[in-house]
Amino acid sequence: MVRRHLLLRSFMLTGLAIAVLGVRGVRASSPPVGFDDTTFRKWDDDDKPKRRKRRRSSEKDEKKAEKIRWGQRNNESDEKYDKRFSKLMKRTKQDPKDDIHGGVITDGNKRIRMWTYKGPLFIVRTDIDKEFTVNTAMYMEKLHREYGEAYQKLLGIPVQMHEKVEVIVFSDRATYMRNGGTPGSGGFFHPIAVPANGDRSPQWPAQRFRLCQFTSGVRKFEKWEKGTLKHEAAHMELQMRCGYALL
Repeated sequence: MVRRHLLLRSFMLTGLAIAVLGVRGVRASSPPVGFDDTTFRKWDDDDKPKRRKRRRSSEKDEKKAEKIRWGQRNNESDEKYDKRFSKLMKRTKQDPKDDIHGGVITDGNKRIRMWTYKGPLFIVRTDIDKEFTVNTAMYMEKLHREYGEAYQKLLGIPVQMHEKVEVIVFSDRATYMRNGGTPGSGGFFHPIAVPANGDRSPQWPAQRFRLCQFTSGVRKFEKWEKGTLKHEAAHMELQMRCGYALL
């Protein structure tokens, strides 16, 4: 009876030891962790698992991770896109103080000097900043490519953009309304009945077509909801091909 009791006790202690060792591990050069001869001991510094220091990501890493290439072409590398983006940044200028070829745009109190990029298809202008303007230009070119492919498959009509389109994005609705915005709208695209509507000089490169909208105070391109821009760009593509606007 005593022997059975000792065997049972030995079995239980062995099971407990295995459980403890399984959880805490065994050091190759020392007794099992948790035991020192017959005395249970606390963790030593050497026994404690090392806490891995979390590398603090730099602002450069975070900015790189967040970068979205809005107008990237199919099979275009990041390097080529960034080079193209840099070229557009250099070509985007704020309107000169005394230059009114692009019209006199005001906020109700003073004239606004727009950031303007003059591209092969679009004259893109915003009152926000240079980077927002370039992102808008790249994105418009992407929409034109994608809608162009889709409409050509549906309608069998090739791209017909013989005239440039002026694309304007204001930062707020009030400025949008003061400069041609239509009541109750989030944006518009339409052909201009009178060339430049009388508010652009005869030398202005986009005389007949204008797309305009606002961002409701959003000044970061990645945070701006672009549904209205896509909608108006769809109107533009149909107008360029079929001679009518989809209402």
